[in-house]
Amino acid sequence: MREKAAVRGVPPLGWKSTADLTKEEWRHLRPIVREHVSPCRSGCPIGTRVEIFLDHVKKGKTKEAFFEIAERNPLPSTTGRVCYRFCEKECTREKFDRSLAIGSLERFVGDSALSERYPLDLPRKGREGKIAVVGSGPAGLSFAYQMRKRGFRVILYDRKGRPGGMLTHIIPEYRLPAGVPAAEITRLLEGGIEFVRREVSPREIPSLAREADALCVATGAWEETPPEGIRPDGRTVVTASSFLEAVRVNPPPLKGKPVAVIGGGNSAVDSARAALRLGGEVTVCYRRREADMPAYREEYEEAVKEGVEFLFCASPLRLERDG
Repeated sequence: MREKAAVRGVPPLGWKSTADLTKEEWRHLRPIVREHVSPCRSGCPIGTRVEIFLDHVKKGKTKEAFFEIAERNPLPSTTGRVCYRFCEKECTREKFDRSLAIGSLERFVGDSALSERYPLDLPRKGREGKIAVVGSGPAGLSFAYQMRKRGFRVILYDRKGRPGGMLTHIIPEYRLPAGVPAAEITRLLEGGIEFVRREVSPREIPSLAREADALCVATGAWEETPPEGIRPDGRTVVTASSFLEAVRVNPPPLKGKPVAVIGGGNSAVDSARAALRLGGEVTVCYRRREADMPAYREEYEEAVKEGVEFLFCASPLRLERDG
């Protein structure tokens, strides 16, 4: 399927790469030009037109780059810090030297937009229709933004006092300073999205759907499954999300105390690094090999550099209180 808006002054991709053609072959061979989605854009989960915003950055047009990103993503300063940069993994420059620093450039554009106070391009006059969104995490915020762009009245419900979900309540400060999502979410709300602090129970969903013209439930996947034989008690044994949330609100005193983190995913590594910053002596226990860890490699390597100990092929069967 051809994308007419895919170019905008950016050269289309060759059907055969010029890197595959020697100088002599250019005498009788030319690339067959065909419009195509760039690899970096296809790697982006939300389809950010990476090649276009990079072209704006290259020309020094930061404002235009921001509005290009904001077509799909209203939180570039946030995602530039915490996104796992699938676009960079698809970058064709990696075949020659290394991928372009797309995530860092997105962060630069997002930070510039905040410092220059660029507003989001949202309509002043609305159209008829009310949209209700339950959950104010990244998915809920993104849906609310897209509906507001289309002129609808949008009401965002969340049981927490601050919108943002994991962005504002879970992700550690060392990865995402609190002021960054707060500023970008404030800009969203200033664009006409209404925020209501209210816990919506499952049985209230049908009535809320009747009150609105459309309803989006974006409550996220907060529930965690602890290992068999280990029961969180909310005090000395806690889940990763509850621990990380406590670190943001009321950090527990861990200086000099041994801390065991069970698991090998990104939440486990985040918890370990957060506990280390609170002075804990941290060991991560993972039931498989290092190569099998689901956590992203760069996160694991950073944790090792910082001093987190890792114990592989180890899984506790039960916890026994000593004393």
